[in-house]
Formats: sequence, C-alpha cells, structure tokens
Amino acid sequence: MLTGSPEARAEAHAIAQAGNSVRVVDLAGKTSIRDLLDLYNAARLLVTNDSGPAQLAAVTNVHVMVLFGPETPELYRPLTDRCTVMYSHYACSPCVSAFNQRKTECNDNRCLKTISVETVHAAAREILARA
Repeated sequence: MLTGSPEARAEAHAIAQAGNSVRVVDLAGKTSIRDLLDLYNAARLLVTNDSGPAQLAAVTNVHVMVLFGPETPELYRPLTDRCTVMYSHYACSPCVSAFNQRKTECNDNRCLKTISVETVHAAAREILARA
C-alpha cells in the first residue's frame, strides 16, 4: 500500500506504475487518519521517512522502519519497541534542527542516498521473517 497526502499523488502513482503489479495499491490522498490506523494495525511492516506516519504508526501493532537523513533519530524516532531506524550517521547529520530554523545549505542529501534499496530490502525481509 502506498499512502501519502493529496500532494504526493503523482509520486505515489509513478511508484505504483513502476511496481507493475496488482499487489501495489496506491491510496495516496485517499485515506483519513482513522483509515491509516486501521491499515497500520492490519500490516506487518511500514517503511517510511521520519514523518507523521512513523509517529502515528507507533500507537499500532505494525513494525515501523524509519529512514532518517537530515534529522536525528535520537530525538525523533517513534516511541515504540517495534521500530527499526535506518540512519547513515554522516558527520553533517543532523543538518536540520530547531537550532537552524529547520533550514540547511545541503542540496545533496547523501545521508539518505547512502541508505541503499538493498539494505532496506534486507532489513525488511528480516523483520517480516520474524513476524
């Protein structure tokens, strides 16, 4: 399931098309918070960036895998034991914080780019194997 805001519809649609499978369902812009809670409770794994869905999922039964880049998991990881943090530990990260009004000079988010699809996939397979 792909979820997101109405503004994320184009990106979610592109991902769904690239997946080229009836198993990929695009729900971007089509869910309420209650819908998301129900989806998270029915799911075994949520892969997301460090955003609202990660925090919302912490109150459900789903295991949350959160990709952190310009923010720090030390402050913003979901408050659940069912959380796997993907973080590259770059020296410049976190570059976005309350101390710099959440602005950064960075225009090449290597901190996220170095978290490979293969690494995320392997971690996801391990989590699902345990579920």
